[in-house]
Amino acid sequence: MASPDLESLTSSERRLLWALSVMVEQYLTRRDRQGREFLDNECMVAGEEALAVLAQHGLVTMEPGSTRMGEWSEAGRKFMHPMSRGAP
Repeated sequence: MASPDLESLTSSERRLLWALSVMVEQYLTRRDRQGREFLDNECMVAGEEALAVLAQHGLVTMEPGSTRMGEWSEAGRKFMHPMSRGAP
């Protein structure tokens, strides 16, 4: 899926996207039995929408045919790491 250029977002839009990312990381991150990290919205509509927005921006990749499970993309990891010290 083509993603909008994150650099073209306004400061306010980047801050909102960061806040959404932090919420997803905190509440939707799970680990499987092998220790692999993944995102699971647990069939919550808000979680589905959050993952969809992050996927539109290329920050999350969704499992094919699924609106429930995904994982952080490389772009998502890069977006999150500089933000770990605080919002943009």
